[in-house]
Amino acid sequence: MLECAQVGGGPPPQEVWSSTDGGSRWTLRSRSGYNDYTPPKADFGNTGASGLVVLNNATSFLANAEGDALVTHTDGVTWFPTAIPASQYFGGGGAVDLVFPDALHGWAFAPAGVWDTTDGGVHWHLQPIIGPVLGY
Repeated sequence: MLECAQVGGGPPPQEVWSSTDGGSRWTLRSRSGYNDYTPPKADFGNTGASGLVVLNNATSFLANAEGDALVTHTDGVTWFPTAIPASQYFGGGGAVDLVFPDALHGWAFAPAGVWDTTDGGVHWHLQPIIGPVLGY
């Protein structure tokens, strides 16, 4: 799976592609503005995507610093907000970056803190602050 974005001013157009043959051929799965097509296609909107993590053939996470991080269980065809709790700063469950060393264990680095999961992203838990808390 591949997430593509145009870097520049304004919300960038983005696309998610997948390949089943090691990258020889690619299939467009979803992109911003796709609802403008007839019939509508999968649309994950304009996001501040900052990273894509593929767990298996169907499930992937898309970090989004500007709103809810997204998850797909349909190989990128449909995307939904993750269970990462809302950021106290932006209101969305934004994640600047996501890391999964295996399909069950992962970390989300967000403005509201560092969150971890041990069940593939179904539930997320805020991690205690590492080091001294400034101002206390």
